[in-house]
Amino acid sequence: MPLSETLTSALRALSSLPNIKAEELIDFSEGLALEAPLPDGSHGADPIWRIPNNVAPHPFFEALITRSRATTGIVSNNGYFALRLLDCEIIVTERTLKDILHDGSHAEMTNAEFRLAGQLLEGLDLKQAALADGIGYETKRSQMKSLSGKLYLRGQAEVIRCLTLRMMNGFAQLAKPQSSADIDSYAAAYLPQHVRRLTIVAPDGRTVPVLEYGPVTGAPLVVLHPMFFPPIGPEEIKQAEALGLRLIWPLRPGFLHPDAPILKSGAHLAASTDGLVAVLDQLVGAAAPVLAFVSSGAVATRAASQRPELVKSISFIATCYSAGRSTASLPYFGAELVELALRNEAVLTRTVATLRKYVSRDRRFQRMFETVFRRSARDLDHIAIEFDGADQGERLRLVTLTSPESIKHDFFNQTQFEWAELKALNVPRRFYHGADDSIHPPDKLAKILNTIGEQPVVVDQTMGHLPHYSDLRRSIAFAAAWQIQN
Repeated sequence: MPLSETLTSALRALSSLPNIKAEELIDFSEGLALEAPLPDGSHGADPIWRIPNNVAPHPFFEALITRSRATTGIVSNNGYFALRLLDCEIIVTERTLKDILHDGSHAEMTNAEFRLAGQLLEGLDLKQAALADGIGYETKRSQMKSLSGKLYLRGQAEVIRCLTLRMMNGFAQLAKPQSSADIDSYAAAYLPQHVRRLTIVAPDGRTVPVLEYGPVTGAPLVVLHPMFFPPIGPEEIKQAEALGLRLIWPLRPGFLHPDAPILKSGAHLAASTDGLVAVLDQLVGAAAPVLAFVSSGAVATRAASQRPELVKSISFIATCYSAGRSTASLPYFGAELVELALRNEAVLTRTVATLRKYVSRDRRFQRMFETVFRRSARDLDHIAIEFDGADQGERLRLVTLTSPESIKHDFFNQTQFEWAELKALNVPRRFYHGADDSIHPPDKLAKILNTIGEQPVVVDQTMGHLPHYSDLRRSIAFAAAWQIQN
């Protein structure tokens, strides 16, 4: 599939990481939706789309879907294939369809055999297929004989019947959501029974799921979770009880919600901010301290700017500061993004699609984390605990796979941290950072804080970037101790 001029230009920019300007990547990533919609799932490294029958198709697929809705068979256009099922159209790439038809039971089809298989499924006979390809009828007959031999079948009718059955079974499987999760199922599998699950309604009618633990009458501390949600276990419960803390975790739009509505970055930040304000207003009812992990600092800053009477203080933990660099960069997944884009243009409809390639049950998902955090011994220790534990990384895989919208916007929030907005706040705040943070080293953060006149960063010599396990507890202890002092 030829790459568009837009994508080619973007790849040149991406290849220059870390010198790509943050705002250029944001504009490019969101602009890609004008060419192709966000995939609804993946088959290996290739995207799949599910278009409900009662929904108008995206302009990128309009011609393909129009043809699909006018027939009962598969149709193709520009390297994409669509099949109408009972309640939706499924769109796949050529490689996905080839994999479905192959199904591992015979020698792989040649390109010519696959082309013939697709033509048969579209309802063409051998003469029509030969005419469409501009080749002789006997050549098509030879391809038919070769294809039927690989399928261990006799005759064109048997081949069509076999291919149709494989196609229908394969597409039916792709029509199912590839992952599903909700707060209750996550809690049942991974949260201690002392964690309370709540739901509140924001002023715009949006529901905000909330996790809460610690004494109900304890001192409230609102915690904004990082991109990769940390495990909450018995040690975290014990700490909350010992410190007398009521820890309130509002969950941002898209977390554990693989089918969440797709929002522009500004709209997601606004919705996350509204959720935090609703929690402060309804669950606390007074000014409360906020602990903001990593990219969520953008949400805490925006909430304090809009409703300063509700935010008593902000503890920024492992803050991402891409927007404050002289040459802003995005440290996560840059090389993988380029590689995946080169393999299939449609996958790169959004930056977060990069992760889809790695979310599988083999070692690639673990290696991705090990590669990203390879320069931090502390973070590698946390990753080892996740993957060497009883569930072998399934918890981390679950919160990653089922939270694409949340992760995508946390990724963007690295580049949208408004230092000018922070500087204008009349709210006490401190920055707490790990000395072993290789993603955003504390010395560079210290320079930014000094430039804008903030208090010096508090550096913990033992922490890395991932606020998991003991580093989660250390961060909470810091926020609690600092709050007592203020």
